[in-house]
Amino acid sequence: MDFDPLPNEVLYAIIDSLGTCCHININPLINASPRFFRLWKKLSEDRLLHGLQAHVHPDAMNHALAIINVPKRSTALQSLPQARQSFLTRYFDKSNPFPFPVDYLQMRTLAHINARIEAMWKAYAKATLCNETNHTGPLSWFEVARLQRAFFRHELYCRVFSRGPDGRSIMGANDQFDLFVSRLAPWEAEEMACVHDFYTWHVRRMVEIMEDDVVNAVLLASAGVSPSMMPQDMAALHAPFAVVSFAEAAEAFAALPPGTTHNLDGDGFTPGPQGEAPGQGGRARPNVPRAGGMHETALYPFSTAEKHRSAQHLSYLAALGVYFVHELLTADKDVRRQTLQAYFGSARDFFPEALECAPKEACLTVIPPDVHEEHPSKPTMGYFKFKQSDYDTYLRISGDGYLSGLLRKRGYVFWDVGRINEETLDECLVGARNLAPEIARHGFDPSRRICAEERLGDVSLSRTQLRRIERDFGARIRRQ
Repeated sequence: MDFDPLPNEVLYAIIDSLGTCCHININPLINASPRFFRLWKKLSEDRLLHGLQAHVHPDAMNHALAIINVPKRSTALQSLPQARQSFLTRYFDKSNPFPFPVDYLQMRTLAHINARIEAMWKAYAKATLCNETNHTGPLSWFEVARLQRAFFRHELYCRVFSRGPDGRSIMGANDQFDLFVSRLAPWEAEEMACVHDFYTWHVRRMVEIMEDDVVNAVLLASAGVSPSMMPQDMAALHAPFAVVSFAEAAEAFAALPPGTTHNLDGDGFTPGPQGEAPGQGGRARPNVPRAGGMHETALYPFSTAEKHRSAQHLSYLAALGVYFVHELLTADKDVRRQTLQAYFGSARDFFPEALECAPKEACLTVIPPDVHEEHPSKPTMGYFKFKQSDYDTYLRISGDGYLSGLLRKRGYVFWDVGRINEETLDECLVGARNLAPEIARHGFDPSRRICAEERLGDVSLSRTQLRRIERDFGARIRRQ
């Protein structure tokens, strides 16, 4: 059929009707007619444009646009940190917003980011209002704006202060505070803290599930019950000197230089740049007992000695951004386990460390007289009523910041006055505000959890069993 005589309005109607039929492939029509292709492309762009404008609040749009404009590489004139410093100057200049993309691929990128972000803030709102407070009711447009801004801003922070080639942040905590956090009002930083806590809370659940699997695997192996045990492995159980404790297995792993990759698919270690693998033929032969145990094997993420770093590990994973967190939460168990193995032992400066750089001096909080006038550009009544400080300061995430954990989980900075004043939500937030410090720390400080090493005690394994469990659950690199 010749489409050229048909007016554009008719072709638009044809494309629109065919596009809604999922069983019809319109690619042959697009490829056969240049005019049909141009109209299809224009219609697709219009749909994306209208969809984004309908789903992203105008007050949150510039934060979304900033994400797709983050410099990704250095130039001849600027290093990557310098390019991103210049970018942040532009981002915080409210008189110079980022333009909406005209390129279709950029539109699709923005739409994809928005889809991921939307899934996350909706999950947060549902968990907060439905699960935590048994409160239902549609979100207001202002509440949507606050949630979108916080989640877009956190994603922007992840991309601006990304990892360098060495796995650490391209800019330290002091620079992060000076360049980004200090340009936010404390209530805006608290919105981001809610998002960061939400991500780390879910990542922590995944890590703890894996830690439970480690404990179960060790207990089953020590009892001689292993679904994957082969006949040759059974012989190893009775071989002379075959049974070792975690303390005895630690010597070979401790001898490796930091950052050396542990060859979990074989019997030994991949030599680091400073020397050869211990033992004969690359095989690790731990034979010197030493104080300690799991913390010097590849299972160190689950050790007592590593507990104090667990918050940093979780923050590192949250700092990988919304795509990583979403994929981690939706992946099957084996993929999730392998992903966590690849990142265990990593830590870097990120948002929690930047908040630690905030000045200690602050003025008493003064509640503005127009606090009841709802607008996304202003802090909410919930922030003033429930925040854990009487001073206008940046609230920490770690340390005494755990006292704000339950408030952040219940989204106290996002809700309108009408919702805050409802009895059910108000009671929940009052309870969170008055939560005993010890209970708050026990619930939100990951170092308070009883780790796998503490739960296992002096359980002993054969070398073969230990290697298998290290391969299945151990970190891929030595801790930094």
